[in-house]
Amino acid sequence: MGTFGNEFWNVADRPGYVPDQGVNFTEWLERTCELAHLSDPRGVIVYLPPRDYVIDTFLHARRMVRGADRRFEMAYNTPDLWIRQNVTLWLAPGARLIIHPDMVVRIDGPMRAELTHIFECRGTDSTSQRRGRVLFHSTKIAEVYPEWWGAIPTPDDQLRGLSEAAWDDTDALVDCIRAAHTDRAFPNGNTMPPIPIVLRGKYLIRREIEVSARGTQLPPESERVDRSTIVFPETSGVVNGQGLVLLGRRGVGGANAGFSALVAAGDFSPTFDASGLATMPKGRALLRMDGLHGSIIDGVGFDGFLRAAVCIQITGNNARSTVFRGCAFVKAGRALAQVGDYIILDTDPMAVVTTGIRFRPLHASVNGGHDLSGLRFENCTFESNILIRDVLVESSDPMNIVTPRQVTDRDMERRAASSQAQAVTGIVFHANNTLPMTLDGCFFVGGMAACVAAFGGTLVIRGGGAQNQAIARPRVATAASSMTLQEFEGPRGGVDIFIGDPILREDRSVAAVRGRTAEAGSPTGVTVIQFESQSDQFLDTFSHQSASANRVAFFPTVLQGVSQRSTSPNTIAPPSTTWLGPGIRASDGEALTSRASALTLVGCVFGGRRTMQDTEASGAVVVAANAFLVADVGTRLTFPAPAVFYSRLGTTISETPLTGTMRPVWLRTL
Repeated sequence: MGTFGNEFWNVADRPGYVPDQGVNFTEWLERTCELAHLSDPRGVIVYLPPRDYVIDTFLHARRMVRGADRRFEMAYNTPDLWIRQNVTLWLAPGARLIIHPDMVVRIDGPMRAELTHIFECRGTDSTSQRRGRVLFHSTKIAEVYPEWWGAIPTPDDQLRGLSEAAWDDTDALVDCIRAAHTDRAFPNGNTMPPIPIVLRGKYLIRREIEVSARGTQLPPESERVDRSTIVFPETSGVVNGQGLVLLGRRGVGGANAGFSALVAAGDFSPTFDASGLATMPKGRALLRMDGLHGSIIDGVGFDGFLRAAVCIQITGNNARSTVFRGCAFVKAGRALAQVGDYIILDTDPMAVVTTGIRFRPLHASVNGGHDLSGLRFENCTFESNILIRDVLVESSDPMNIVTPRQVTDRDMERRAASSQAQAVTGIVFHANNTLPMTLDGCFFVGGMAACVAAFGGTLVIRGGGAQNQAIARPRVATAASSMTLQEFEGPRGGVDIFIGDPILREDRSVAAVRGRTAEAGSPTGVTVIQFESQSDQFLDTFSHQSASANRVAFFPTVLQGVSQRSTSPNTIAPPSTTWLGPGIRASDGEALTSRASALTLVGCVFGGRRTMQDTEASGAVVVAANAFLVADVGTRLTFPAPAVFYSRLGTTISETPLTGTMRPVWLRTL
C-alpha cells in the first residue's frame, strides 16, 4: 500500500482473518482494533477491504448482558465494536459493516470512506430490540452522508436504473441523523456538537422523519402511520435537544447538479388527503423537528409532491434559534411550513357556529410548542405549485380577438383553481408567547389561502415579496344567515398575511360544560418592513370581537415601506389591508382599551382602484369602526381613489372622514 509502514493495518493480512462471506466478525474485529489501539499511541490505520463484516451477538467477558435489556448507557460504555481515538477506520468501496439488532459500533477517531453504503443497520426499534446503531464519539469527522447508510439519491438512482417504487431512503436518513445528531448526547453527560449531514441530491422518503429531544424515532412497519401513542424505551440514548445541521450541496455540473431535497415518494403515508389526517399530531410532514434548538438547515428543499400534507413542522418548548437558509418548501397539500402548536382545521359548520372558532389546537399536554424564539427563515422560497392564470378581457382588436365565451371560461378556470388553493397555506404560525419568528428576504409564489397565517406570537418580515395568485374574496356578509361563518372563518385566499384569532387552549363549548373560562392564547403582533406584494390582498384579520379576554394588551402590527399592487388588472378584490379587530373589544365589562391591539402604517403604497366600477376602492385600507388605534404616516395610493381609509360598521363600508367632528377617534395621521 504505497509508503505506508507499520501504522497501516490491512485486516486481510491479520492473523485469524476469514475470507468467507457471512462470518461473524464481531469478536475478531473488536480484538484487532483493540490491538491496533495499544500498538502505537501516535495513531494506526485499520483498513477494511471490500466485503461484508457482520457485527452480531457474541459473548464477551465485559459484556454479558445482550439485547434490549442492555440499557443505552451500557451499550455506550461497552460497545460491540469500539474503534478508539488513535485508530483511523478506513473502509474501501465495497466494505460494509452489517450491524445486527441490538449491536452498537462506536467510533472515537477519524474515518475515511467514499460515498458508498458502508453501514447497514438492521432491525426495528421496539420494546424487544434496538436497531443496530453507529455512535460517533469523535471530533474528527467533519461531515456525514446518508449514502453511508444506503441512501441512493436522485439522479444516482436513475443512473442505476432504479425506479421510484424500488427505493426508499427513509431508514438511511433516520440512521444518519441518529449518528450525527441524536446520539451525540452521551450518558456520561458529555454532549458533542452535531455533525453536519450533507445532502447531495433528491432523497425519496415514504413517511415522516421526526427528530426530537427524545430521539430520532423509527417505528415498526405496522405502526408507521399513527405514531402518537408509541413509546420507545431505551432506544435513543438520553434527552438531546441540540440542533440538527442539514446542508444541501449542489453538484458542480452534469448529472449530479441540482437542488438537494427531501421528496415525498409515491406511497408517502399518510397522504395529505387521507381520512383522519386532521386529528394526527404527527406523521403528516416530510421532516418534523420537536424541541430542538440551534438547528441549521441550509440549501435544502422540501418537496411534498402533492403527497405529503406538510413540508416541515417545527414545534416543542424551548425550540429556539433555528435557521432555515436558502431552503425551498414546495407542493405540500395543506401547509408548506407549520410552526408552533399543531392546528386542526375544523370542517364541521355547526361546530364553527357553536364555538365561534374555525381552528382548534390539540391540548398543550400533547404538543406544547410555546417558545420558538429566534426561529428564522432566510432567503427561502415557498411555492404551492397551484397556477392561477390571469384574467382575460374582451378585445376589439381583429388581430387578437378574445370572445366573451373565452372570458367566461377563463374566469371559471380561475375560480376553480382558487378553490383548490384555499386548502394550502404557506406558513401556519402559532407559537403563543414567543419572541419574533423572522422571515428575511423570503418569497411566496402560487395560489394559497394565505402566505402567512399567524394565530398568536410575534412575527417580523423583512424584505422579500409575494405573488399569491389565488382570488381574494371580500369578507362582507350579504345576509344575516351567513354572517357567523363569514366573521369567524380563516383566510379566504389571495392574501399575503392573515392575522387569526389566537387559538384557545381549551374549546369554549368544552370549557362551558366543565364550568371553566376558556383560556385565550397571546395576541399576534406582526412587523413588516420593505415587502413587495403582487397579490390580491396584503393583510387580512379575523373579526372575532369578543376573543380579547385574558390577553396581553397592545400587541402592535406595524407596516413600514410595504408596497401592494396586484398584477391581476380589471378585477375587483378586497382592500389591500383589512383591519377588523384583533383584540378590539373586551368582554365582561372590561375597559375597551385594556385588551386592544394597534395598527401603524409608515410610508406604505397601495394600488387604489382597479376599475371604475370598484366602488369599495380595492387598494385601500378598511378598518373596523370601533378600532382602538390606527396610526398612519404617508400611506398613499398609486391609482386615484376617493380615500385611503374606509370604515366598516357591520356589513357597511364607507369612506372614513378625516376632518371635523366626524373624524374617528381611532385614526391618527401625519
